[in-house]
Amino acid sequence: MTKEEAREQIKEWQRGESTSFMCKLIDLIGKADSNNRHRLKIAFPEIVEAWEEWFYGERV
Repeated sequence: MTKEEAREQIKEWQRGESTSFMCKLIDLIGKADSNNRHRLKIAFPEIVEAWEEWFYGERV
């Protein structure tokens, strides 16, 4: 997944149009503590970075 695709997934999640897996993953990223978010970032770096950009409102 590219960074642009990950950003699009975040937008779809916000609109409620995300796939079931992606929706659950993005919800999980939001609920994870920093240690577990780091683990998720190892497996799904682009989507976690896109979530961080969205959540913190800037490029991380």
